[in-house]
Amino acid sequence: MAAAKRGGTVSDLARNLAVAEKMILLGARPSIVSSMCGIHIRDARDYYEEIHGGRSPSGMQPFDSYWILRSAHNCIHASIFHGFYERMRREHAGHREAEIFVAAYKVYHGTVNNTADPIPADRRKGQERLDINRAYYIVRQYRNKETVFENCPRCKSYYLVIANYPAAFRQCPLCEVWVDRTGRSRWRTVDIDYGEK
Repeated sequence: MAAAKRGGTVSDLARNLAVAEKMILLGARPSIVSSMCGIHIRDARDYYEEIHGGRSPSGMQPFDSYWILRSAHNCIHASIFHGFYERMRREHAGHREAEIFVAAYKVYHGTVNNTADPIPADRRKGQERLDINRAYYIVRQYRNKETVFENCPRCKSYYLVIANYPAAFRQCPLCEVWVDRTGRSRWRTVDIDYGEK
């Protein structure tokens, strides 16, 4: 039914459902699965309930265009994931976006958690800084040119910043931070000239 609606074949539908299953197992919400896999939102919700034995979490999606600015750790995690995603997208141009997205998320997870397989969604609470739903919005922001990669002249790392923001908000998450007494990383403060006399 979904294949006919999208004008695809049965093999396209099977491929979409296979990717949808992987995304749902990783904790992706039905609206994101529907958007990326081209299946109807009701089908995605039913699939989520079948896989997890219950409804998906309700409430706001984790869209926050300033999330990467909130901490150096957020910026680092978003940059690592999106770096993998962009590289895989270039190297595997013939693959579907949803397949590349899932593969990049698995590589990100394996890198930051030193394990090959992502933790099942029902046991992952609080263990990852960048869950698959936020990763979707990181990709979307970049595609909409809301974020860009910046290159640090000191450490040569590439990291995401919000496009067209002043230098005070484009600091390197590796070089431009300090650690407070509680062990939390803080951005260095930059004097901003507001033109006031």
